[in-house]
Amino acid sequence: MKRQITSIPLIHANRSLPVALPVSATEQINDNDPAERVMLDFTQVFPVTVEGFVDIDQARRKMQENGVRFLLVTDPDDRIAGVLNAYRIMGEKPMQYAKEHGIGYREINVEMMMQPLHQVPAMDYGYVQQSLVRHVISTIQVLDYPYALVIETLPESSNQRIRGIFTSSYISRLLRRSVFTPLHAVESLADIRQELEHTS
Repeated sequence: MKRQITSIPLIHANRSLPVALPVSATEQINDNDPAERVMLDFTQVFPVTVEGFVDIDQARRKMQENGVRFLLVTDPDDRIAGVLNAYRIMGEKPMQYAKEHGIGYREINVEMMMQPLHQVPAMDYGYVQQSLVRHVISTIQVLDYPYALVIETLPESSNQRIRGIFTSSYISRLLRRSVFTPLHAVESLADIRQELEHTS
């Protein structure tokens, strides 16, 4: 017979305790595991979003507060219009944009610096379900891009929705090794090495 509960009784921890973690955080993942194990699934975790009219300093703070390197950008209808990654709002890029468009730095908003949705690499969720982690890594490396959206087509309506995202930083953390080095970073390191050789 079920007890009638009017309030939940409290208990006390009498020592320090471990915290429960998601399965992906406690189990070792390898290259031959199903690809979905390294996908940030938006049916399981809430995406971090930002409105397009927000200024880029606010967007940068939101990234720092949430420990992420990208934000999904929403339009006035609360649909995803693009992706803003940290690289686009760091360094000289915003200043270059302001100069090219004849505006002040403080006038730059997220919509101006985001990557429109149609330009963001995306994978079909149906294929993802049949793929392995190593297939995702290979695709990201070939794209030379640190993330890719996952788009799902709903069978009952044929409408599409963003089901999740693969990010190289998240995959690297789960595999405990780096899985992606941008080609432009490799070129930069090569330039530095060459310069050092000439000056030594």
